[in-house]
Amino acid sequence: MFSTDRFSYKNKVFSAEISDFADRQDELFKPISPGALLKGFRLESARTGVIISMVLVETHFDRDNDLTHWTFKTIDHPAVKELIVFND
Repeated sequence: MFSTDRFSYKNKVFSAEISDFADRQDELFKPISPGALLKGFRLESARTGVIISMVLVETHFDRDNDLTHWTFKTIDHPAVKELIVFND
């Protein structure tokens, strides 16, 4: 689980750089529950304590086929449009 204070937030979109998670990068891409096919993580609001699930929906590459970022969507909270992790 990650806290929202590890991300920037604007217009219902959270964002961060993968290097911000140097010690825990693999936790962003684990099955969201045992046996699940969906990958992602849980996000806890630093302000309210509400926990939501973020699911990996797309991996983005540039025209040189270099990984640029990952997009996650929530499956249970309408106040969050998406979460983007940039590959810096």
